Amino acid sequence: MPRNTLFVFALLPLLTACPGEGNIGGDPTPGEEECDDVYYVDVDGDGLGDPGFPVTLCEGVDGYVTNGDDVEPDCATNDTDECGVCAGGNANQDCAGVCFGTAWVDGCSDCVGGTTDLQPAWPADWDADGRPDVCDQCPTGDQERFIIQWGGVPHYSGNGDPFNVSVELQLDGSILLRYADQEVFDASATVGLQAEGGEVGQTLAINDGWPMSNLNTLLDWPGSGDDPYDVTAIDAPLYAWNSLLHVGTTHELADDEVITVDLPFEFGFFGAGYDSVQLSSNGLLAFGAGDVPGYDNSPLPNNLIDPALLAPFWDDLNPAAGGVVQSFHAPGGVCDRDCAGVWGGYAALDGCGQCSGGTTGLAAGESLDCNGDCGGTAELDECGLCVGGNTGLKPSDPESCPNLPDIIPGAEYLGETISIDYIDVGDDNCLVAEGCVDGTGVRKVLRFGTQVGNIGTADMVLGVPPGPYFHWDECHGHYHYEDYADYALLDPLSGSPAATGHKNGFCLLDSGTYDQELADEYGSSCGYYTCSNQGVGVGCMDIYGAGLACQWVDITDTPDGTYNLVVTLNPDGNIPELDLSNNSATITVAVEGDTVTLVE
Repeated sequence: MPRNTLFVFALLPLLTACPGEGNIGGDPTPGEEECDDVYYVDVDGDGLGDPGFPVTLCEGVDGYVTNGDDVEPDCATNDTDECGVCAGGNANQDCAGVCFGTAWVDGCSDCVGGTTDLQPAWPADWDADGRPDVCDQCPTGDQERFIIQWGGVPHYSGNGDPFNVSVELQLDGSILLRYADQEVFDASATVGLQAEGGEVGQTLAINDGWPMSNLNTLLDWPGSGDDPYDVTAIDAPLYAWNSLLHVGTTHELADDEVITVDLPFEFGFFGAGYDSVQLSSNGLLAFGAGDVPGYDNSPLPNNLIDPALLAPFWDDLNPAAGGVVQSFHAPGGVCDRDCAGVWGGYAALDGCGQCSGGTTGLAAGESLDCNGDCGGTAELDECGLCVGGNTGLKPSDPESCPNLPDIIPGAEYLGETISIDYIDVGDDNCLVAEGCVDGTGVRKVLRFGTQVGNIGTADMVLGVPPGPYFHWDECHGHYHYEDYADYALLDPLSGSPAATGHKNGFCLLDSGTYDQELADEYGSSCGYYTCSNQGVGVGCMDIYGAGLACQWVDITDTPDGTYNLVVTLNPDGNIPELDLSNNSATITVAVEGDTVTLVE
């Protein structure tokens, strides 16, 4: 039976026949005039009739209309939603799209509960907004921060696991100490801080396994006189260990070495302002003038120590034996999730699209095989040669390992030779044809030198041009060694290229000694190869000076900022090597106008 049949039957007895005449609809009484006007019942009173219920009337009656245009006879607004509610606007759907479901959006903007099989965010109302969430703000708000981190740095003794220690200096003067869960053994570490002169300060812990019981500690400066810092131990996922492996600037520190690092903002420490910090390899930061103490830790304050000290883990650490010391500037005003879903986290996609650093436990490039292919299957054989995958090589016979060169670029030399320059490129210049610049006219370039060392077991031999590795350059009128190097200026966070360059070699030769012991072992004179018979001997090096053509990246259209400059030798792997994974060198540079600065 149609849905409105009963309703229509109820109305029909109320209808009035034609005046003085017989029944409504159907055949007329003999001698009467036929009624043939068609009307439609308007159930919902919207002026539109239900096309499924026409009746024949002699004149109009309330509840009936002459059109049959009602697409939703039971809904006056004709907008029944997916839950069957008239004018409901799908308001009865939960965040999972289930009508009258129970899923809801938690403070991390995730749809949880109901049919999702997801649990809501860890229940703690950190920002006191009345919602149990951990994701409605960054761990320390959205203020500017500077982080220094000792990641995987071992104790000098070699005992126990390496240490993971992080210090976050915040614009408001507060300090966040973080530690990864680890075996501490009997480390003699001091955790504490003191003002300049050593008269005021506090020891938070000494020689008692502090990081194991206080993985996250927030220090708030009360901002008055000689009051000590307020110390709050925090045990919450909000402050999980966050590695700088992907985004941080690396600081090469020897054992017991101290370097000065500029701060991106003035940091207030015990009421004094500082724009730089002395960074010690031994888990120690010093502010202001004076000598930084060595590895022998002591309680704080110590009036025999002049500079202000912040000791997140003062002990005899040795980054020269492993691990990495890094820093990272997190600008304020931005509170986003990283690729691991952590608010204010440091994880980022590497060149293979793998989320690395931060809380992932992965280092950038871990999905690269030895041939440099993302997710590749090439691996080192028993001779240390990269085989399989896309190499086209089969595993070697371990009884007769092949001898091959292994060229590496010098990062230190790269950093020592950077400068800004301007060159005037003509309309028909070889530099445009070879991809050294992006256009004609006056171009702004970032210049640098390239050092190529051979640490393999055989000379890198190109031979006498022409040969298999050379092509004739019509523009310059001489032979070039193809695919010598690729240059790239990358955004340090996203890894996307801001500028690129390419270098064809015209003369690969022995310019000097790279490793004297290796050269002596293989009998290399480091003067044998020349432009006439090109190559680089074992333990020797070739240098392309910064003054040579194409020893640059064109940055004419690149805005000022901080970038990673990457030099990759033998980029297409056309020359067989023992190891292709060590063919790149990276330095971080800050470009500002006509000035470029190496960022330590």
